[in-house]
Amino acid sequence: MKPFEHEITEFDGHMLVNLQEGRFLIDTGSPTSFARGGRVSFGGAIEDVSDSAMGMLDADMLSRYVGTRLDGLVGMDILGRHRLTFVGSRLFVGEGVVENSAGTPIREETLIALETDDFMGIPIVSVNVNESPVRMFVDTGAKISYLDASMLSGFQIEETLHDFYPGVGEFDVGVSTVWADLNGWPFRAKFGRLPPLLQMALLIGGVDGILGRDLFTSYFIRIERGGKPVAFVPHI
Repeated sequence: MKPFEHEITEFDGHMLVNLQEGRFLIDTGSPTSFARGGRVSFGGAIEDVSDSAMGMLDADMLSRYVGTRLDGLVGMDILGRHRLTFVGSRLFVGEGVVENSAGTPIREETLIALETDDFMGIPIVSVNVNESPVRMFVDTGAKISYLDASMLSGFQIEETLHDFYPGVGEFDVGVSTVWADLNGWPFRAKFGRLPPLLQMALLIGGVDGILGRDLFTSYFIRIERGGKPVAFVPHI
């Protein structure tokens, strides 16, 4: 049996897929999906959705934030119904044999499972940064990762990026490249300093940071139904 497969494209670090209804952001950091036409075809199923996320974000606003036309967002209300395996530019949806970029099947025994929690379906994992464990949302919709500014005080700001977060709006953020690890397996990620309003919003979810796109370029990532557990396959 083979899982359904979507090809992932990228725009400014954001993970996108082309569906029957148009171009969508894949966002494990969002509890809800939305689409211009109120419908999303994903993983071989057709889902009816709202045309906005609680009236706060719709396809036009999302398009302005990301910088390219988008027709909606696929969040955890849909993603969480499936087993998801992210392998480079390929997203496998459902059960079955998953292949790496060389066409070799990924053996289930190579998956390293993480202790995973969730908030409103959004997966949460513990990441070691500066030898300190940090609870972070796993967010495919985030083009960079985020931490409290105090945890990045010893790192030089390498660049300033323009970004956004639903409910917070747009902002400029100083970014540093930092080594982190999952269960002792290292990866390098761009970490931005959390704006105060976003930091307050994260506290509601019981997390101290956001783990964004860099995780998915460092390892093959598996997210089971319901957002947990999260597992990864070292492929560096």
